Amino acid sequence: MGAQQRKSNNSNSEYWSKTHDGEDSIQGVGYGGFAWKTDAQPARGTMTVTGDVTLDETFVLNATTFTAKAAESIGDDQFLRTGTVTQIAASIVAVINGGSEAANAHAYNTAGVVTIEWLTKGTAGNAITFTEALTNVTITGTGTLGGTHAGVAAATLATLTEDGVFTATHPRGEMTMYEAAQTITISDTDEYQGVYGFSTGDVQNFTFNAGRRVDANLDSEANPSASVLRIKTSAAHNLTTGDIVTMVNMNNAGHEGPTAVTVVDADEFDCDDIAYVAGAGASAGVVDEGDYLLAGAGAAGNYLMNMNLSVQHAAGSANAFKWELNINATEPDKCVGEALITNNAITPIGATCLDAIAVGDRVWLAIRNKTGANDIVLQHGNINLIRL
Repeated sequence: MGAQQRKSNNSNSEYWSKTHDGEDSIQGVGYGGFAWKTDAQPARGTMTVTGDVTLDETFVLNATTFTAKAAESIGDDQFLRTGTVTQIAASIVAVINGGSEAANAHAYNTAGVVTIEWLTKGTAGNAITFTEALTNVTITGTGTLGGTHAGVAAATLATLTEDGVFTATHPRGEMTMYEAAQTITISDTDEYQGVYGFSTGDVQNFTFNAGRRVDANLDSEANPSASVLRIKTSAAHNLTTGDIVTMVNMNNAGHEGPTAVTVVDADEFDCDDIAYVAGAGASAGVVDEGDYLLAGAGAAGNYLMNMNLSVQHAAGSANAFKWELNINATEPDKCVGEALITNNAITPIGATCLDAIAVGDRVWLAIRNKTGANDIVLQHGNINLIRL
């Protein structure tokens, strides 16, 4: 039988446009099955006009520069710079809809707020240049069009087969470890270190990224300006700006903990979340990057976060070990497990919590030996994030 489609109206003022009909669909599949789908949505940005614009100032949309002039000239991509807020906004709409970008974008004005949509639905518009250098005008976003509403691709949310099997496309992330015998070398007492050695599990709207020991013996700690803590590694660190690392055994205790990094060059980075205190010079510090689950497009929401581990004390006297799931460089103090583990004892660790995750967040596991410096061995592990 042919596919049949029923649409439900979910329109609201934000979704009024040339490119969005305000409807998603329930579509018949095969003989008696159904699929719940959402339409692709366009990238959208806004310009807010609050007064006159200076002569010859400009804004850029895609490959076109629009210029403020004393008189409107749509064919020349020139808009009216003076008048009421509504008149200026209406002129901006006119040059977008009738000028060089007419085939690519559509604009409309509501009380001086110009909304601009990319005509190609989906994520393509999220990379379109959208900047301004205008007096009395502000735009959303940081240089691209999707600042008000990011474009999203069409998606199938769930299916129901004719024999009653229901399948939902649900954001989730998982990383696993099995028979790993992964030794976590403890480099300092009572300081969190990133854990690595996991593998990717079942992921939807998340990606798994492997961590590593970045440097077991730093070259130096420095203070190039103000309160900036700059780290020089003993070899190329291979980090990217935004990566999260843990630092222990530093010259000053105030330099220890998790931080996002800003890369300076191949063997230097600045710490975004740790300020310089004292102790510049040669360093024996240790830097680790934990394995992490990166939340991608469509992943934002509230999550059930689970951590289950099977660990073994490597050697020596009993020590108290603590594990925590962190989000970015923050310790939420929610999904936490702790145990006093004796020599060679295999011990289960588990914790569950609820927390919010945003697109771009990194969820990773940290460990600390609270009472000593003995190492720990991870045998099995499962970390999973399930959106509610």
